[in-house]
Amino acid sequence: MNPVAKLLMRSQHLMAMRDGFQLAMPFIFVGCMFVPIIFPPFADSESWMSMAWMDLSLALRPILLPTYQLTLGVVGLSFPLACRPVSRRAINCLSACLD
Repeated sequence: MNPVAKLLMRSQHLMAMRDGFQLAMPFIFVGCMFVPIIFPPFADSESWMSMAWMDLSLALRPILLPTYQLTLGVVGLSFPLACRPVSRRAINCLSACLD
């Protein structure tokens, strides 16, 4: 490997980003499961199933949309990104991430 790649591999900030994305991946997967429910993949049509899906989507949207936004939003990435560098320095991760 060239020296630049070795330098980047040892960077604490890049390691924190890598670990943060690994920890956030389950949140991203859970959030992605809500997308077809909240936003049906078709336009309004005359089919009874599409109308039922649209009604269900509109009924569940106030509940599922904030969940979707939180799982894919800032909470999913900020906590792991803040937690990894502090945990390597033997500092309490929870208190450091909530500050």
